[in-house]
Amino acid sequence: MRKTILSVFLSLFVFVAFAQEQRQRATPEQMVERQVKTLTEKLALTAEQQEKIKTLSMARAEKMQEARQTRNQQQSDQMKQREQEYESELNKVLTAEQKTKYEEYKKERMQNRGDGRRQGPRSEKAPRQ
Repeated sequence: MRKTILSVFLSLFVFVAFAQEQRQRATPEQMVERQVKTLTEKLALTAEQQEKIKTLSMARAEKMQEARQTRNQQQSDQMKQREQEYESELNKVLTAEQKTKYEEYKKERMQNRGDGRRQGPRSEKAPRQ
């Protein structure tokens, strides 16, 4: 009974995860159109009001996109800085021989990164029995 319930639950979880993965994000233009349509229905907007709101909403969407890109760049810069600080502190702890080995290890990891997908020991684990 437990195995049946577990398998049903697991199947449902996989189905939901797959469905969410398939959903695509709406473009800013599509979101603006949807917003204008909703506001028109709720507020009985005139054609002139619809055009003005569409213009305002597109400007807002563009500004939000810029803000997201700036935020992503800032986060990336912060991560690089933290990584450099870590490397600096790590090098204070390691011996000269360990530093050499660590540099080789880093090069190896970068080569194994490939197209950004995880490769290496974790993906080569033997399946559980």
